[in-house]
Amino acid sequence: DVYLAGTGVATNLAYRGGTPYAPVLEGSWPLRARKTVDTTVTVIDESFTVAASTDYTILATDSQPSIATLILTDINTAPAGDSARIRIVHASPGLGAVDVYVTATSADLTAETPDVAAFGFQTASGYLTIPIGTHRVRFTATGTKTPVLLDVTGTALPAFTRGQIRTIVALDRIRGGAPFTFAVLADR
Repeated sequence: DVYLAGTGVATNLAYRGGTPYAPVLEGSWPLRARKTVDTTVTVIDESFTVAASTDYTILATDSQPSIATLILTDINTAPAGDSARIRIVHASPGLGAVDVYVTATSADLTAETPDVAAFGFQTASGYLTIPIGTHRVRFTATGTKTPVLLDVTGTALPAFTRGQIRTIVALDRIRGGAPFTFAVLADR
């Protein structure tokens, strides 16, 4: 369960789950997360400063007892023309440093350059502007193109339409490590 400024913003939030934006007044507010199965156990307890007219994505990363927050400032202005935006977040402690490729679904990585290189745990890329349509996001160990450690494609990553903004979060499986998984969050 997640509480911001003493108000519950998510109840029974499942692994890989997300919520819509919650309106919060500017200022410094307590941010708390408690285990759903035992709400007496607090896993996050910190202050969070909200700026006026700013959207944020807040992620709980790592695993107990080392859960930490990763707070990202979102840019929700629509990209120009027939394009969309994608941001990549590395929230998988088991994945290691990776290169990330955002390509057409059938692209061969041997001819590709990483869109995000040497990408480490608990970091986020800037927003990448991409053409509308279907894409594939692949993660490989830094400096290599094989094996693909995480492949985000198909129905899990629907086609992007004009003006869409999404965040792709690389994650460990629920009990940690491989096979790796992901979450797709709608920014706009």
